[in-house]
Amino acid sequence: MRNILLPLFHSEQMESFLPLLARILNNLTKNLSCCCNRDKDVNISDLLHKFALDVIGESAFGTRFNLLEDDKISHLKHGGYQDLAAAVTPTPGAVVNPDQELVNQAVKSLDALRMDSGAPASTIAGILYPILQHPLRFFLTKIPGTADWVQETSNRKLVERLNNLQARRKQEVDDDDHHKITRIDALSLLLTACQANAASRNLLQDNFVSGLTYELLLAGSETTATTLSFAIYNISGSERVEEKLLQEIDAYGPIDSKVGLEDLDKKFPYVEQVSI
Repeated sequence: MRNILLPLFHSEQMESFLPLLARILNNLTKNLSCCCNRDKDVNISDLLHKFALDVIGESAFGTRFNLLEDDKISHLKHGGYQDLAAAVTPTPGAVVNPDQELVNQAVKSLDALRMDSGAPASTIAGILYPILQHPLRFFLTKIPGTADWVQETSNRKLVERLNNLQARRKQEVDDDDHHKITRIDALSLLLTACQANAASRNLLQDNFVSGLTYELLLAGSETTATTLSFAIYNISGSERVEEKLLQEIDAYGPIDSKVGLEDLDKKFPYVEQVSI
């Protein structure tokens, strides 16, 4: 398994993601500038969740979520996943492509995982009385309208969307006899690895790949956004650290300079220290 997944994190593969990362970062800065120009408070955590989902959408699935590009989403009051889920819900009768359905369901599933006053009752009970969590969840998921039922339904629909995406990517790989399609996303690379030999096919079965994609989408976006939010919060509390970071970044070159993977390793020592 390690040998199959290792190429996904090879330096050349990681460097191929830099252009899309730069484009999505540019969308993020535009959103921030828009809010600042209108003298609005910014929920940086909300914006970073959209940023993380956009990056994972392209790097892991080869799908443009465009959460930071959509005007409807960019001008929200930044109230978290509930506002975001409402924004991505299509109007009745609208034609929605499969990739957009995946985006919609991913956002709704993330909203269902929240740990505030609207969290599932079984989750709250599990914190206080862990032994009650599983039996309570079993019964509550059968009752439509409960938070447990919403979470269970959202996750099930998300798995269906991911399975549909996996089937489409798999069909692309099977039909591409002359290797004309060159995708760099993790899902396509995994499916290509499945064709290598019998051992890979036995290991990377559909349910295993589906589990990996589910984990990448939900756990990956949440942890990335949370880590970045805490980093920005702590940096903003130290004017000296913030100034030193900006000086090192500005010293690299003009704002439109292209940054290579080797430059990230060698030319931003203070940025690396802060990120660690």
